[in-house]
Amino acid sequence: YGWQDQYSPVTGGGVKFMKYWPARTGQGIEINLLPLTPTQIARLEKSLVVCYSGISRPAKVILDAVAEGVEAGDPTVVGALQEMSRRAESIRLSLLEGTLSKLGGLLAEVWELHKRLHPDVTNERIEQLYEIATAAGATGGRVCGAGGGGTMIFWCEDDQEYKVKQALSAAGAQIFDCSTDPHGILLW
Repeated sequence: YGWQDQYSPVTGGGVKFMKYWPARTGQGIEINLLPLTPTQIARLEKSLVVCYSGISRPAKVILDAVAEGVEAGDPTVVGALQEMSRRAESIRLSLLEGTLSKLGGLLAEVWELHKRLHPDVTNERIEQLYEIATAAGATGGRVCGAGGGGTMIFWCEDDQEYKVKQALSAAGAQIFDCSTDPHGILLW
């Protein structure tokens, strides 16, 4: 329900892999800093395209429905979440191994699984932007957060990101700069 968003900045900077367990298991959260080289971080920052879809997303409706599906043991919801977790592990390994070109396909797989969670995860506008980005050179992407709107992220192979940004911008999406924070929250 959004509580995980605060963990990244308060645990320092860099690229992290975070694993969550339900509160009832008593295990909480595990945060691992991924030891990426400056070259890998530069490639991530160059190859990721982040945009705002123009839609304020109905996160609570989606998150409540997913939570209900988990509680009820809905095999579609539980299975999709389990597969999404496996893809997250594959993304972590891809980053650690330096095989960044796999990221687009992995993001595309996560997106297909994400859409199984609830019908409101996607809509005509989200699908339109996804199609525009992939036609322009993105190899995969997904909606960030619960879905239904909000921000989208795409992976582009070398030197395709400008075309993807231009195409999304022409379609009315707001493009954001993408960079990693080496420090996290700084107080002074």
